Amino acid sequence: MRRPRLLLPLIALLVLHFDFWRESRPQLVLGWLPEELAWRLCWMALALVLLWYWTHSPETEREA
Repeated sequence: MRRPRLLLPLIALLVLHFDFWRESRPQLVLGWLPEELAWRLCWMALALVLLWYWTHSPETEREA
């Protein structure tokens, strides 16, 4: 049960990593942060949340 529930967010994260739909024009977020850097920071935050859930989910506790 755990595997399909974690596989879908992982695939979504991989698709978001290849941001082919975004334009390549340089823009600033909040007036000073390049858009590409802001996008990568958000992506890393999502990856961190997924990793935290993957290692701290109640199902992981039952398997040990």
